[in-house]
Amino acid sequence: MGKLFQLLNYYSLNGILEFIKAFFNFRYIFLKQRFLGQYTLRNKKNIFIGKKFKAYNNFFAEAHNEGKIYIGDECVFNRNAYLTAFEEIKIGDNVLFGPNVFIGDHDHGIYEGENHSLPDQPPVERFIKPRKIKIGDNVWIGNNVTITKGSVIGKGSVIGANSVVIGSIQPFSLAAGIPAKIKKKFKKKSRTWEKEK
Repeated sequence: MGKLFQLLNYYSLNGILEFIKAFFNFRYIFLKQRFLGQYTLRNKKNIFIGKKFKAYNNFFAEAHNEGKIYIGDECVFNRNAYLTAFEEIKIGDNVLFGPNVFIGDHDHGIYEGENHSLPDQPPVERFIKPRKIKIGDNVWIGNNVTITKGSVIGKGSVIGANSVVIGSIQPFSLAAGIPAKIKKKFKKKSRTWEKEK
């Protein structure tokens, strides 16, 4: 009788703990169904994900301290996506990401001006100066792309594979390279992509 009571008590306690966990994470009960493989969300309360989101294996998003990550509706991330924010990463609707994409709104250290970082200082101790990242609606980001702090990618743009985005890419542009430069622009009147001069 004593063993039965202990068994019931153990399962009741676990059941209560699971209920409490589910209650405080109710936003993510449904969210988990959108992940197609392993994923990590650090500081979940500062990560906001829209409707019909989909991410394949090894999706990782972390919002440090008061940093925030906003992902719009119907975004799709291929495998090995990594998002990290100390300030803000904002992604519009219907954005498609190839595999192995990195998006970070900061780096470790300041390497210009009077108050610059020193090479004999451990990188983890160097001052972090984040700048917001914004990606517009209907953007296509190719595989192995890195998007750095302060970058803005205009709506309807395409970023070619293996590119590094530093700064702004105008809307309706096709950009590629390190750093990514605009190669073509979409002309609405003629409905064609034309090379930049």
